[in-house]
Order: sequence, then C-alpha cells, then structure tokens
Amino acid sequence: MKRNTLILNIFLMCLLLVMSVVPERPAQASGTPSLPILFGSYTTLDLQSSISELTAMNSWLTGNGASGVTFAGDFMSITFNPNWNVNAELNAAWDAGFVPFVNLTPSASWEGSYYKSNCDTAADIAAGSCDSLITIWADLFEAWALSPAGPTKRAFIAPMPEMNGNWTAYASDGTTFIQAFIRIRTLFENAGVPRSAVRWVFAPNGWSDPQQSWRQFENFYPGDAYADVVSFSSYNYGGCPTQYAFWDTFDTSMKPYLDRMRIMAPSKPIFIAQTGVLNVPVNGSDPTQTKSAWIQDTFSKLADYPAVRAILYFNKINQFEVVGHCSAPDYRIFYGGSSGEASFLNIMKDTRFGKWGTIDSNWGNTAFVDISYTFEDVKPNHPFSGEPNMWYHTDVHKLYNNGITGGCTTNPLRYCPNDAVTRSQMAVFLLKGIHNSNYGPPGVGSSTGFNDVATNYWAAAWIKQLAAEGITGGCGGGDYCPEAPVTRAQMAVFLLKAKHGSAYNPPAANGDFTDVPADYWAAKWIEQLAVESITSGCGGGNYCPEDPVTRAQMAIFLVRAFNLP
Repeated sequence: MKRNTLILNIFLMCLLLVMSVVPERPAQASGTPSLPILFGSYTTLDLQSSISELTAMNSWLTGNGASGVTFAGDFMSITFNPNWNVNAELNAAWDAGFVPFVNLTPSASWEGSYYKSNCDTAADIAAGSCDSLITIWADLFEAWALSPAGPTKRAFIAPMPEMNGNWTAYASDGTTFIQAFIRIRTLFENAGVPRSAVRWVFAPNGWSDPQQSWRQFENFYPGDAYADVVSFSSYNYGGCPTQYAFWDTFDTSMKPYLDRMRIMAPSKPIFIAQTGVLNVPVNGSDPTQTKSAWIQDTFSKLADYPAVRAILYFNKINQFEVVGHCSAPDYRIFYGGSSGEASFLNIMKDTRFGKWGTIDSNWGNTAFVDISYTFEDVKPNHPFSGEPNMWYHTDVHKLYNNGITGGCTTNPLRYCPNDAVTRSQMAVFLLKGIHNSNYGPPGVGSSTGFNDVATNYWAAAWIKQLAAEGITGGCGGGDYCPEAPVTRAQMAVFLLKAKHGSAYNPPAANGDFTDVPADYWAAKWIEQLAVESITSGCGGGNYCPEDPVTRAQMAIFLVRAFNLP
C-alpha cells in the first residue's frame, strides 16, 4: 500500500495485543471448485483483539450462501514480545479456522523496550545482526506449528512487505532485500521449521516511483528457489489524493503488475497481498466509480487471471492514515453484523471463489507441495498456480532424457529456451537425433571442409560429419556460418534430410502458408514439415520462415521429427 503510515498501523495493532477468548471455528462453505480463488482479510487491530471481525465476516458470507474467509492477514514484528505474540497471534487465527498470512517486519522504535536498533532495517538482517532474534521467532513458530495437540499448523510469511516503497522504514535496494529475505528463510530452516508449515511470500508494492526504476519489484525478487508465492499490494484511492486523483481499475491497478509477475516468475502462484478501495469517486456521475462496482469488477477479473490464487483485503477504517483530503479512510466492504457490500457478497457466491479450512487436504496436496525440476529455467508450474506447464516443457525434457541435450549451462543446469539455435548447435542436435545419445563423430582430421570452421572449433567434428552425411552444404562461399542462428526455413531442410536421408526431395509446394509463396526457395520443405505434423506454423496461417529457431522450438521439432519417447 502506498502509504506512509504502515508502521503506525503495526504499532496500533501490536500495542493493543491482549489475551482473548477465541471464538469457535466457523462453519465452512461447500460446493466450491477444486482450486478456487481464496479470500483473506485484515482486521482493525491485532488478531488477538479483533479476530471476531473475521468470524463475523465469515459467518455473514457463508450464512448467505457465499464462500467464506480462508486467510487472516496480520502484521507482526520480529522483536515485539515474540515469546507471547508468536503463539498468541497465530493461534488467534488458526483456532478460529483461518490460515495466518503474516507480514513479518523488522524492529521499529514504537516497540518501546522491545525495540532493537540493530534489527530495524533490511541491511541489519542481511548483515546477520538480527540472526539471534530471528532464530527466536523461528523457534517459537516451529513450536506453534508442531504442537503435539494436533496436526501440523501452517502459515504464509511475507518478509518486509512493500520493501520497494519509500514509505517503509526498512525500505532498501534490491540486492540488500534479497540477501535479507534469503537469510530469514535460511534461519527458519536451520531452526528446524519444516516445509510443511510455511510458504514464503514475495510481497512488494505493485506501483513504484517511475523516476526510480531501481525500485521496480523485479529488482527485489529473491528467485524461484526462495519464494514460494509471488504477490503485491495495490489500492484504489479514488478521489482522495489532492494531486493526480485517479479512479484505478483492474486494468491500471492490477493487470500491469500481474503481467510483470507472470514474466518474472511464470511457475509461481500469485496472491494479492494487500488491496482496498475508497468510496470516493473522481467523477461522481460515473456509476462505475463506486466501491461496490470496483469490488465486483476487480475481483471478477482477478478470478479470471492466470495463476491468481488469493486476494487479501484491507477491511478496516485506517484511523492513523491520511490520503490527500481523506482522513481515517474507510476501506471496509464488510461493516459488521449483517451489513456488507452487496457486490462483495455476490462475487463470493461465484463458483470461482472458495474457502479452504485449516486442515483441508488441499493444503498438503496442492499448496504446500514442493516440486522438483531438472532445468532451472524450464520448471514445471506449481500445482497451486493452477496453470499448465510451458508449451515446450515436456519436449525439452524428452530431449534431455534421450541424451540429445545437456542444457546450455551446467551450474546451475539451464536449457535457455528463448535463445536462438546456432548452426553449430544444430549439427550436434541433428546427429544425435539421427544416431543416438552416445554417438560421437569421427575425428576432424586436418580440415573441416569449411573456411570458417577451424579444426579446433568446439563443434568442428559435428559440422564436418553433418556435411559428410549430406545434410548440409554450408551457407555459401565455402563457409558454414557456425554462429549464425538457424532460421525456420533452414530448419525444415535440416530436419527432413536428417529424418529421410540426404537424397530426400519433398513434393512440390502448393503455397499452403500465407507468408511462404510456392516459389520460395524452401517452400516444399516447409509444407512437407507440416504434412508430417512436425510443425503447424507460427500462427495466423503463417510459418515465419526467416525467424530464428529458438531452443524451445527446436525441442518440439526434434521430438516430432525423430519420434522421441
């Protein structure tokens, strides 16, 4: 949330931590899809004091035929009386039937005697100054999660939320934050916190100052190996700002950041870690500029967006916040009792939304599953994302399993699916496809036969053998052009000769592809490639003959051409 009062909010919540009687676990909704959009909410104060707000919201929703609340959003400090608050806050959520979503923050001066000046920034955490304090928190979390009184408890933890905003006291540069994030997770692991108990969430603000490009959240991402879930905060302040007031819609406040996150971490599930809307229009005559209309439209579009799994809403009057001319802004969509926004109730009745109780089997079977992978850059999508694997995932692994590729780098092992295939790489791919994974060409001898391929070039023997088998005659003028990318037109010739032999000559072309006329030099090769179901073109009736072949495309071409299992 772009607001300067985040720490004050945490202060208010934590100062009022008290012992309380936790309400009984509410009834759960039923009839939801197997992988729904899950909803969570933040409350007015700390969970010990205000968990009743969530139980009331959940009862209102489920009592009116809607799905209920899954997550209890919370802000917790590493150093604010953890011996009491870790167990008390987390149990306030869990015992009421909600999974905790914890925004974990460094120490802050409002904590009084609990404040630790050596643990109040990301830099402190990255440098190890907070190790003992974080370990205390982790030990307490482990004791909570593994309580012998019942099954393993679970929580989502988002270290240093909105770290890329200049309104957080612990804001940092990307490198420092990444070091701090990894250190926190490592300390939890060293303390014995099992993976079955925690998922780690990357939770920046979506918006960042365009004049400071280094604050873009991509620069803060700790990487797929350390973040289980990616998320962001985004709010619609409507007409409250005194300057640049704007009614943010899904297309301006959500979609740009969702698109970027899908590029940054395509295999990960996405949460909206914080969101809210103020019922203050910019244009009062526009019927779409109401809180109710925004909830209906934004939630519905979020439910349709790939990999989005959860929305956590800031359901409170924020007493210590000032947004332009709006003091104590009211973000609420549930007002208590039987009062709430009709659109909120309506969208929560949508079958795309659902509730998972704390012991729902989907947590262990889906959300908390750890996936294995071969290539760091060709990972399977996490099952919690609900998205199918990348279109080339299966064929890349078939190439690897058949010994035709060992990737583009070995430490870490990567495939580089978006890189263009060079003519030298093509020689190796084709000869291994023709023969087998153990094949090695004869020695190169005193000459490769090509002016631009020295005998000590890494693929010299492969290139010479490709020519010897009649699959290539080079690129002209006695050269092979080993570092030049292979075009899709060249690929058609290479593949069909490799598959059928050097003497193969396909039937005449008919002009089947819009961008490949029948008199194009490789037209008959391209059309035969389609006839043999090795390609269907590049889309829109085109083949894109002059485009370079990527390593992802190459995997599919080779698997289909050589019928690799």
